[in-house]
Amino acid sequence: MNLSLFQWNAVVTANHFNPSILSQLWLVKTGVVREEEFVEGPGTIFSDGVVQVTTTRFALLVLPDQIQIAPVSAPKESAALVQERLGTVVRTLPHTPYTAVGINFVWHADPGEVPLRTITRKLFSGTSDVYGYFSDGNSHFGAYLSKDVGLSRLKLDIKPISAQMPDGQIVERLQLGFNFHTDVEGDGPVEAIAKTLGEWDRNFLLSEQIAEAIAQNAKRT
Repeated sequence: MNLSLFQWNAVVTANHFNPSILSQLWLVKTGVVREEEFVEGPGTIFSDGVVQVTTTRFALLVLPDQIQIAPVSAPKESAALVQERLGTVVRTLPHTPYTAVGINFVWHADPGEVPLRTITRKLFSGTSDVYGYFSDGNSHFGAYLSKDVGLSRLKLDIKPISAQMPDGQIVERLQLGFNFHTDVEGDGPVEAIAKTLGEWDRNFLLSEQIAEAIAQNAKRT
């Protein structure tokens, strides 16, 4: 199976954000976005309910319950950017009722010439009675796994999906969704968020190692 990284971002959630605070002027004055980094176009929105900004270095999305930053650069080159820019928002708005922070990496695995259902059956089916209800040849399988990793709880969701390629073709992929989640409600949420964002590199490396292990295992099926 050939692996590709499909998505990577960091998200901070809160009981209530006020997106209207994050105006273009505010973003520049606080240093969250450099003036020369803005990309004008339909992808940029400033309103009371949503702020969406496209820059040369990252995409920023602010909703009433969360703020998300998605770097343009590869994950191995993005740790400092995430900590600096998203960290600036959190530090500048310390009285926001923050609830959690998440670091997310989504991998896609291309099954190649082997039918994906054959791979998922061998990787994720078992001996429980429930699998007897999915004995049909067209059945697919997946998995959910979780454990503590550093300051976070890693939640790994593995499932087959239908993905649309740039040319419009629909293909089968095995999606590996890694969510490193940390609850930060209570005392010191700003510091807790900063510490969790500091684990970006370690979390990415772990997601890469697990994704590669799954791909290698699939090759042996």
